[in-house]
Amino acid sequence: MEITKIVNKKDVVIGIIILSITFGITHVHYFEPEGGDPEHYFAIAENISNIKNVPAPFNHRIMTPLIVGYIKSLFNLPTWRAFYLINYIFLFLSALVFFKFLRRIGYDDILSLLGVAIYLSNYIIIGMSVFMVDPLFFLFYISGIYFIFTNKTKYLIPTILVGILNKELILLLIPYYLVIKLKKPYLSFFILALFIPYYLWIHEKYEFITLSPRLHELIENPIRKIIYASTSFSLLWFIAPLGYKNSHPFIKKSVFFLPFIFFLWLFATNLDRMTFLAFPIIIPLVLQAIKDNLQNIKKY
Repeated sequence: MEITKIVNKKDVVIGIIILSITFGITHVHYFEPEGGDPEHYFAIAENISNIKNVPAPFNHRIMTPLIVGYIKSLFNLPTWRAFYLINYIFLFLSALVFFKFLRRIGYDDILSLLGVAIYLSNYIIIGMSVFMVDPLFFLFYISGIYFIFTNKTKYLIPTILVGILNKELILLLIPYYLVIKLKKPYLSFFILALFIPYYLWIHEKYEFITLSPRLHELIENPIRKIIYASTSFSLLWFIAPLGYKNSHPFIKKSVFFLPFIFFLWLFATNLDRMTFLAFPIIIPLVLQAIKDNLQNIKKY
């Protein structure tokens, strides 16, 4: 089969545009981690034996550091450069899958590219240290949602099983799948009630961040915490509801998944990073609002 039958010129052009956006917007220089999460991932990538000194949950998130370590050894690269190479590839691939997801939902190339630009230009992405496991997580996450949308369950299960080696948050695809498959989406709150003890058990078993300090902070300063969490999409929160009425049924159902993301505020140190997981829902709603308004303008 000729390669031109698999990939046409438009695909190549779009791929180059997305690659340019990925590199242009997110190109921030780091040469070594400055403490926190990146320091743990960097240590594992430097030498797998360091994992015994890395605390949970970071010592369970081994996939990206192991890939970086392999690339480092294979091409004789410094660890920081291997992180750059791998994470830019993962981020680019996540943007490609997100573009395809937006196209399948019904947006044209221009709106879909705009959606990708909104995703990649978010300050969560721009400000993210290169020594993180998030780019590969985002790739697994949006791929899983795409498989749910296209009813390709046989690919969803391996995505979760492999993805959990990179970051345990990929388990969110399970309630996402259940929410989408429910005939009555409001029953998702019942699923959330079942999901809570399971997630608490995981955190307790693997000595993850404890619940009580986060809950105390949220109760003590609820408005401040909610404002902090909402900064991940800024004014887009006001635009997104305008697109709900005419959005794809999949996105309408996906809105009922948002409480699962909000529930994770009880565990997260960075609430804005956790809220950013709503990007496959919020961005399509924003694009629909833009599309509706453009159509209204054309009428005049």
